[in-house]
Amino acid sequence: MVNPQYCKYLCSDVRYKEQFIRLWSNTTQWPANILPAEGSNVTIPGEWTIRLDVDPNPLTQLIIEGTMLVDDRDTVMMVGFMLVKGNFVAGEISRPRSSALTIYVNGSKASPSYSYGEGLSANKAIIVTGNMSLYSNYEAWMYQRLISKVTANSSASFTVYDGNLVTGWTAGD
Repeated sequence: MVNPQYCKYLCSDVRYKEQFIRLWSNTTQWPANILPAEGSNVTIPGEWTIRLDVDPNPLTQLIIEGTMLVDDRDTVMMVGFMLVKGNFVAGEISRPRSSALTIYVNGSKASPSYSYGEGLSANKAIIVTGNMSLYSNYEAWMYQRLISKVTANSSASFTVYDGNLVTGWTAGD
């Protein structure tokens, strides 16, 4: 007897993964041989692994179903909405980034809202249902759990867990 197990995390209909890494800057590796233009809605398919080797044009929407690797170079991304269903990787635990990665989430109150899942709708958001791995060259390996969110008309601050999970954090980090 076979008992099916339904996928809960990192699921896709991908049965085939390309055996090479695409470069964002390589026009021949994009549909119609055209790089995503400013304001584009971009989806990285599940079978793709793409290396972000340049700063992309500002995007309205970025959906990552496959894998996006971010080169260790000062990188700036501007998005209105970003959904990571696959993998977003910047640095490795054994080779942390030595350069800056800045992701601006841009938009206005009139920006389109995106719905994801039951009851979740937002604009100007990064939603991660897959894996977002960010490694940098801090002196201590640090992580922290977010326990509050930034809401409309609030300051640009948020609260993290105040337990013993982290070493090296100080007020203002």
